[in-house]
Amino acid sequence: MTSGKTHNLDWHLNFQDEEYLRLSLQRLHEDCPPLNWCVQFTDIIRKQWTEAGRPLAVNDIGCNVGHFCRVLDGLDAKVHYRGYDISETYLSIARAKYPSRQFTFLNIENDEPKDRADISIISATLEHIEGWEAALRNILLSSMRCVLLRSFFGFEAASDLYKKVDASRPYLIRQFSFGEIAEFARGLGFSTRFVRDRATDSVPQYLGCSVTRTQYIAVMSKDGT
Repeated sequence: MTSGKTHNLDWHLNFQDEEYLRLSLQRLHEDCPPLNWCVQFTDIIRKQWTEAGRPLAVNDIGCNVGHFCRVLDGLDAKVHYRGYDISETYLSIARAKYPSRQFTFLNIENDEPKDRADISIISATLEHIEGWEAALRNILLSSMRCVLLRSFFGFEAASDLYKKVDASRPYLIRQFSFGEIAEFARGLGFSTRFVRDRATDSVPQYLGCSVTRTQYIAVMSKDGT
């Protein structure tokens, strides 16, 4: 997640509040079921490694506190996971919770991940990035098979600012058009299909501050794989 991340600011300290952090920590607890989008992503990844016939490397861009690690048990023999975020607040929690996993600070607008991946996943992050084209380019160029992008989509692009009451600053919430994302990916050699988001059933959600958005998952597959 990012807004103004070119300044290497901690996302949480600038744009979120303590209630969001409390909820994120709660969702890591074993008594809470894994997040629906994580389960949905593993279903897609499982199909990918079945087709590849070998273990796959996965880069998690905007990994937050490590939610995706909760669903890796069923994929461990098949997946080498690496998490990236621009918030040291979230990364420190993820490292403490999953000490055997690799979590790294990265500003995806400025740099590609150090290690290329077969699959890159990014959920609820790209819509907050000011330079989304640079970020998505870095993700696509560092992905050898596919990118799973969970974000807000519609037939037209839109941009709004949203500020939580206790946050220091407002942050950007984009809506991407289906066409602009598919065209951008096509230019870098990826074909895109959109699937319904299992967590929200792709029903429009009111977020507050007069902002309503609808989530889908864009599955971007590298041509020839």
